[in-house]
Amino acid sequence: MSKRQTRITVLIMRELMARMGKVTASTLGGIAVLTGLMIVLSGCSAAHPIPRGDGQVVGGIAACVGAPELHRPGFVAGTVLVLRGTVSETPTQANGNVAVLPTDQVASHYVSKLREYRFDLKPGRYVLVAHYAKSNVVSWVPTVIRQAKVTKQSIPSPCI
Repeated sequence: MSKRQTRITVLIMRELMARMGKVTASTLGGIAVLTGLMIVLSGCSAAHPIPRGDGQVVGGIAACVGAPELHRPGFVAGTVLVLRGTVSETPTQANGNVAVLPTDQVASHYVSKLREYRFDLKPGRYVLVAHYAKSNVVSWVPTVIRQAKVTKQSIPSPCI
């Protein structure tokens, strides 16, 4: 807790005691709750401010579980790559198309199980690529970053 927050807490506690006239168990309980709340709130500043001119993307890596489990909580571990550009398609000899990902890598980060990634990026089009930990599974998703905006974009499971 900062010095300013501590001073505010002390002033509030003094005011409470002055209004109550005497200190009772309930007053002390209220002070304890108020102090605890101030401590918790002191850690809740703007968690991840966006740098000037940038945008943010936040999300996680969806589990590769075969059939989707709609109520499965959290995300899995893996490395997320951020590629600048868009996905294009190239025809194959088998009368199909194959996705071609951009090659300009601008960031990467390993995320642990149940954690989210967060990237500060210049506005533009990107592709988020997940390399699942402990496997050779890869998944990707395109996203657009806008200035001063937070984009929630998780990488879907390729196993559905």
